Amino acid sequence: MDENLEIYFCEICSESVPLQDVQTKAAVEYKGKTIGACCLPDLRGIHSKSGSLGMTTLGVVLLLAVAGATVFLNWRLTDEIQGVNSDVGQVSFAVASQGSQWADLERRFDESMRQDALPALDLKVGSLATRVSDGEERILGELRGSHTRFALLEETHKRMLQAQNEIRQRVEVVNDEVTRLARDFAAAIAAPPPEVGAADAGEAVRVPGGAMASLTPALAHQVARLQEEDPGARFEAVDNLVQSKDPAVQEFLLPMLKDRDAFVRRLTAEGLAHFPTAPTVDALIVALADGESIVRYTAHATLKRLTEQAIPFDADGS
Repeated sequence: MDENLEIYFCEICSESVPLQDVQTKAAVEYKGKTIGACCLPDLRGIHSKSGSLGMTTLGVVLLLAVAGATVFLNWRLTDEIQGVNSDVGQVSFAVASQGSQWADLERRFDESMRQDALPALDLKVGSLATRVSDGEERILGELRGSHTRFALLEETHKRMLQAQNEIRQRVEVVNDEVTRLARDFAAAIAAPPPEVGAADAGEAVRVPGGAMASLTPALAHQVARLQEEDPGARFEAVDNLVQSKDPAVQEFLLPMLKDRDAFVRRLTAEGLAHFPTAPTVDALIVALADGESIVRYTAHATLKRLTEQAIPFDADGS
């Protein structure tokens, strides 16, 4: 009974083979290799077919060869499976180690969050951004201020250049006038004195006398000096009358725009700026045709001052 329970395994399909099958030749055992009845269906009747022993032996040999090949393949497959299992184990270990590292990183991150490290960092970053923004605004403000100051300096420079040109023109006019006066003075010294009362182009300007009664004694004295031969005395008289700014002296000043001395005419043209009336404007317009450029220039400047208009005029023109 115990012998019937002994079990072998088929080398081809690995199924269990009872000892009884081996004893009854239902299973074949060759060189320690067992082929069960499951793989040898044609050999189950060997004990009753003694006439076909040769064919059965050949079949057993072939089957054993197949069984050997199968065993070799099973052995190689087992090695490969063991190698794969080893690789899978290593990968599993690496994955587990990586998972442990990620878990440690998450734990540290959670600790940082619990310690309020990130909110403090946010506050620092926000403060830094505010300071940077304030600095940018301050720099932009300084740049705008610099541009404004530069524009003002540029405008001032332009005005200075214009003033220099005007001063240069005036200096040239004065130089020409001084040269002419020096020439006229030298000629006057060399020429004989003119007859008093001669009526010519150099005759003294006659001033009206009807309004003398309305003037103060001092102003009446200055009006009387307008008839003197000395151009210096007439110059002083015009200056005193202009400084008084008394409207009553205007009618005595207007004729002085035709005085024979250019400096007296220029001073009169300048002083009439204190008497903004229509007769003053008319007289100054006539003075724009004066023979001396310095008188024309002054008359033009006074006209612009009185009318507050940009009157185009070239005092040095023909």
